[in-house]
Amino acid sequence: MGEDMRREYPSTPAEAFEGSAEGAYYSKEMALVRQQGQITNVAYDRASLVNTYWDIGQGSDQMSIIFYQLINNRHNIIDYHESSNQGWAFYASLLQSKNFVYGTHYFPHDGNKKIVGTEIQTTRQYAEQVGITPLQIIQVTKDRHNDVMNICKPLLPNIWLDEAKAGKLINRLDSYSRRWDRVNAMWLNEHKHDEASHGADAFRTLAMAIKQDKQLSVDKIIAPGYYRTNSY
Repeated sequence: MGEDMRREYPSTPAEAFEGSAEGAYYSKEMALVRQQGQITNVAYDRASLVNTYWDIGQGSDQMSIIFYQLINNRHNIIDYHESSNQGWAFYASLLQSKNFVYGTHYFPHDGNKKIVGTEIQTTRQYAEQVGITPLQIIQVTKDRHNDVMNICKPLLPNIWLDEAKAGKLINRLDSYSRRWDRVNAMWLNEHKHDEASHGADAFRTLAMAIKQDKQLSVDKIIAPGYYRTNSY
């Protein structure tokens, strides 16, 4: 198996990390974020609105929420939350407890998914009933891998993250990975569904919203040649 032997059967922690980093979607971008000093103390600006970006967790899956401000064309992630097995009243209380002044709450496309309860309602309707408003649904896309490569990866080097309050999200972005095909000894263009994928999906919601909202733009241009064809 040559070089793939270390990936499939690592003999030291360093070899295990090397194999994991190679499959990680955002290893290059997160390295640049660190190099530019963008993981630091990112304070809440009380004069500006906070938008939230969600990955909807069902049951034991994590509900992931990114708290974001656009300050002087700078993309700031000031806080992050994830939890599971909680109802919508819990999340409404959580938002209130932050004492932020909110703009819009952005849900992924499955916010329109119908749920059978006392009545058949959408996830969005349940959230709105407990006061999570105004709420916007991000349009569905057909290819998660394409979104990651063409929308999320170019945006990430423009993001500033609070080291303490968004620490778990930083870990999720570091760990978000493609699936390894053991039979053919290759990385697939499919994500690994694990703890990291929920936080990464909340970031995908953020990236898609910024792409769709003309008021939110990426102000920094990545140097030519930073991305190579089929580079991960």
